[in-house]
Amino acid sequence: MRPPQTHEETSEDESESESSEEEPELPESEDVLKTDLLSAISAIEGTSSFACGAVVAETPNPALYVEGHGTIGLPLSENDAKVIISKSEQSPFGKGTQTIVDTSVRRSWQLDPSQFSLQNPRWTKTIEQIRRSVYEGLILKCGMENVDSQLYKLLLYEEGAFFKPHQDSEKAPGMFGTLMVCLPSAHLGGDLVLTHAGENWDFKTSTASPYDVYTIYMMPAHAAMTSLTFKLQLSSVHILKNL
Repeated sequence: MRPPQTHEETSEDESESESSEEEPELPESEDVLKTDLLSAISAIEGTSSFACGAVVAETPNPALYVEGHGTIGLPLSENDAKVIISKSEQSPFGKGTQTIVDTSVRRSWQLDPSQFSLQNPRWTKTIEQIRRSVYEGLILKCGMENVDSQLYKLLLYEEGAFFKPHQDSEKAPGMFGTLMVCLPSAHLGGDLVLTHAGENWDFKTSTASPYDVYTIYMMPAHAAMTSLTFKLQLSSVHILKNL
């Protein structure tokens, strides 16, 4: 899926009209979040529209709620991880036209959006600001109102879990990328490794655990997750779509 139009693909008149729009003022904490993400995006050279990652501090607790249980505390405890697993199913993966479960290829647990929610209104604003930062950092010109973020899954990786190399795919019409938000959960290992056009990216989400949030934006690509060598990794996954 081709990502939305960029500055280079627009006319001068369009550029001038866009630049004349005033941006709403952001609370100080959201300014910090925006700065962190834009810095991470701008640090990627050449194929910067492919992937970027950043540790984001000072984010609110998302207030993770699991249906049939209640609120899950963060940083994630082993007891709460057991609760999530009891409500989850093994994550499948795509193989040709099939969607299959094979724990020799992928070992993780997942909840669908109908099974959980992130209830803190301030967290909703955080995701909105991340979406805006991706939009601005990649210099997209489709109009912010045409970029949508859709909650897709909650993923839990236990010690020893992994995901072998695979080709990520389009999960919804208009999808141009995936946003992975690693929630506070102490772990070692579990790096996300992406390959595209002969270049590699290695995102070490453990640098943010257990108290900060690590966000990764990526276009559909060849991806893998290294084995989790210690404790637990919990992530919410969001689809970015061009409406």
